[in-house]
Amino acid sequence: MGLFRLYLSLEKKLKNWKLREYNKYLNKKITSPYKVRFSHDVRIANIENIKFGHNVFIGEGAFIRAVGGLSIGDNVIISRNVLIYTNSHNYEGESLPYGDTHIHKKVTIEDNVWIGMNVSIAPGTYIEEGAIIGIGARIFGRIPKGAIVGSHGKIIKYRDMERYERLKREKKFADDSGKLVGEKA
Repeated sequence: MGLFRLYLSLEKKLKNWKLREYNKYLNKKITSPYKVRFSHDVRIANIENIKFGHNVFIGEGAFIRAVGGLSIGDNVIISRNVLIYTNSHNYEGESLPYGDTHIHKKVTIEDNVWIGMNVSIAPGTYIEEGAIIGIGARIFGRIPKGAIVGSHGKIIKYRDMERYERLKREKKFADDSGKLVGEKA
């Protein structure tokens, strides 16, 4: 029993060390001078094609393929197991079901967006400021400012935009735990 606990303790320390080292690696690749945080098991391909804003959090198990370009605004929270793709296979290529070429389409996520867990975001998606994307949604196209999107990918309602604009003016921004961070964390 004691040996098993020691093993678990060592395994946890190793995972924490790997997470810290991976976060250092990712942060060296980031072009933003602002605070960007990654949970563990985040996988990012083509990080050099990502423009990060301030106070960005990307949750556990997220996978981002940014070959076509990705822009993430300020105060964006991306939950766990989120999938963001910025390219797709060309189905009009010279073979079936698709050819060997890819179509690149930039994804844009504006300021103050909250993306719930298990969300998939398709190439070419544009998520406007203040939108909330619900758990398990499949997102493509343009999501309007302040829209709240349900798991079926459809807009179910909108934020109270007066309240939203007031909080924005007062610079009441939170981190992934909901704690206020102010203008610059």
